[in-house]
Amino acid sequence: MVRYVLGRIGFMVVTLFIIATLTFFLMQTLPGSPFNNEDKLTDTQKARLYAKYGLDDPIPVQYVKYLGEMLRGDFGESYQSDGRPVTRMITERIGPSAFIGGQAMAIGTFLGLLLGIIAALRHNTYADYGVMVFAVVGTSIPSFVFAAVLQLYFGVYLEILPVALWNSEAQIFEWAYLKYTVLPSVALAVGVIAGIARFMRTEMLEVLGQDYIITAHAKGLSKGTVVIKHSIRNALIPVITIAGPMTLGIMTGSLVIEKIFAVPGLGRLFVDSIVTNDYTVIMGLTMFYSALFVAVILIVDLLYGVIDPRIRLAGGKS
Repeated sequence: MVRYVLGRIGFMVVTLFIIATLTFFLMQTLPGSPFNNEDKLTDTQKARLYAKYGLDDPIPVQYVKYLGEMLRGDFGESYQSDGRPVTRMITERIGPSAFIGGQAMAIGTFLGLLLGIIAALRHNTYADYGVMVFAVVGTSIPSFVFAAVLQLYFGVYLEILPVALWNSEAQIFEWAYLKYTVLPSVALAVGVIAGIARFMRTEMLEVLGQDYIITAHAKGLSKGTVVIKHSIRNALIPVITIAGPMTLGIMTGSLVIEKIFAVPGLGRLFVDSIVTNDYTVIMGLTMFYSALFVAVILIVDLLYGVIDPRIRLAGGKS
């Protein structure tokens, strides 16, 4: 196990190095300028700005500096936010994204697994058909459409919940804070519910047809024992495969949802940085997302062995 984990960490480091290299050189090819109204600046002002951010150095020198600073956890300073450190901007924005994403994944995973199990156990019944219709609709319709519908009915017509904005001054578990998180969390959770329900139903149906399930019934085990201990546990493995990256994508911020609900999260920061050509913020967020993604993939692989001990992680050795 230790050897496997160390090997995977080595691959993670190589992967992040390749991503960092590609990101840096792709930023060099983007059109435009990271500075506002650069065409109106004098040559002296341009020279001062380029010297301040190290843009007057040759590209190989900038690349080496970029890697060195990144290894120290420093992604540079924002060109558009008066030189604010990118690392600080990320840490300030990750809270709202993680909270909304965590709520969405908790709701989506619970309801998705429940609906998928019910659909599989009630195969070819109205319950099964209803779950599949919901899964198709939830997967096909973008989350921003659900967001607009939720804003219209719950925010405008019923006036139960705020349409948008964010209350960062309230305590995290107070209703003054939570009420701003309900609609964006539900909008994100719809896709999660649909995706997990569809996968769980498919895997449960496959597992229920296996020989060891028939043998378990033949031994006299109760239906509940067979479903909980044998069927659900084995059906969870493919579901975890999609749930890991899905969790990361949602918790680190949905670009459109955060923009719609005016949530000061990472998704909104990413969109704004792309619009303004804020290169350091784009590179910092890209590396942050990439690091989390490869870490989640490792955790998912380790969870395979936890759920099913028959899976060997280190070349067939336990």
